[in-house]
Amino acid sequence: MKLFTLACLLSVCSLVIVSCQKEISWDDLSNQPGTGTGGGGTGTTPGGCGNVVMKVKRFHPVVDTNLQITVEYDGSGKMIALRNNMLGSRKRTANYYYENNRIVKAALYDIASGNFEDTVKYVYGTSGRLDSIYLKNDDYFNLKLTYDAAGRLQRIMRYDGTDTMFYQLVTERYPNGNIKKVEDREPSGSVNTYYEYKWDDRKNPFENIALYMFHLDDEEMVFRFYGKFNYTDEAFLHTHNNVGGETGLKYSYNANCYPKGAQVTFAGMPLFPDDDFKWEYN
Repeated sequence: MKLFTLACLLSVCSLVIVSCQKEISWDDLSNQPGTGTGGGGTGTTPGGCGNVVMKVKRFHPVVDTNLQITVEYDGSGKMIALRNNMLGSRKRTANYYYENNRIVKAALYDIASGNFEDTVKYVYGTSGRLDSIYLKNDDYFNLKLTYDAAGRLQRIMRYDGTDTMFYQLVTERYPNGNIKKVEDREPSGSVNTYYEYKWDDRKNPFENIALYMFHLDDEEMVFRFYGKFNYTDEAFLHTHNNVGGETGLKYSYNANCYPKGAQVTFAGMPLFPDDDFKWEYN
């Protein structure tokens, strides 16, 4: 069956999070979303692609359009909701709430039942970058984000209360700054899984969205969607059983250099002659 499923085996660490925004109420979801910007990545426009910005509204496998990631925006173009109904995801909707021009909370709902599940809180550091993410009713999903001197995501740490559980660390980058290698590590520093990435030089429609997708999927997925460009290959090796592989996407692009379709690849080779995935834009 033509279906794209990437193994999501994670092992990543943690630390006590210092926050200046934890006083924001968990339960006050009365503010209407869409009154500020969504935040996210920055960088220069890929050469020859122009400056047109397109907002992704739907990403889905061709074989089953019910499996999809969808994004909603308000009238000014601000992201107000994100739904992840892909295989292996948590099948949730996140409705986003803004204060001072940035997302500070999300209300999570189960897609199938529509029932409210939990509240996410987003905390920003003095640099203005997203620093910490808390889930109200489950300390297991507390996250700490660390950046390098150039402001690029360097480490994702997950912890239970204040106890480190695991972390993902960027250990090598390409000369242009793209992520090359990531390691899943235990709190002791021992490596569970190695990942190595390759990227295109076109526009990534999830660049400004990826960091707000954590509670809809996992850290590995966020790394694939993070940054200016689209990942083309992800090679992995699990150290506990020495099992690895390489999977990715081969893209076709629209006139503005955004992906419009992609074939699933294994070891760099497409499996089928037609697209396995499609993107739609507003």
